[in-house]
Amino acid sequence: MNNVDVIKDKKDIEKIKEVLIMGDYRNYFMFIIGINTGLRITQILSLKFSDLIDNENNILSKIEFNGIEYKINRCIKDALKVYICTSGIKNKNTFIFKSKRGDNPIERTQAYRILKNACRDAGVNLNFGTHTLRKTFGYHFYKQYKDLKYLQKLFNHSSINITIKYIELEKQNDEIKYSSFNL
Repeated sequence: MNNVDVIKDKKDIEKIKEVLIMGDYRNYFMFIIGINTGLRITQILSLKFSDLIDNENNILSKIEFNGIEYKINRCIKDALKVYICTSGIKNKNTFIFKSKRGDNPIERTQAYRILKNACRDAGVNLNFGTHTLRKTFGYHFYKQYKDLKYLQKLFNHSSINITIKYIELEKQNDEIKYSSFNL
């Protein structure tokens, strides 16, 4: 597998959002879920509206895959409300990221093309892959909460070192910090 980049600059995330929201809202919502949950693209594409909405049409606070809970934050909830209104879903068992040709979700390769083109159109130059969304979530989650153990569990990594490498944390900052530590 090729190593893909993390979107570290929040301004670049906003640029990509702007490009996607001007197009198909489905694609914007796919990006929003990816950068806000840490789900794999295959998990994202397998989602149905019934996975995010209960019987009373309330948006759930989390979803579960393989025993791991992924939080549905305010950003996802807000985007989902708009998407439900604009998509006109009639059946909650419909795939959220339904292909325009049939009832199945779009393919992983199509998701890749959509998101890579959005990066290009936004002028964000990086080695994009579908794992970019997941890695971007991890990077920004760590920057805000400093919780590597949670990310290790969420990503199902066998060690924290794998998680550190996966989300592309810079080790030189820690080396500088510790090199000046003296008692």
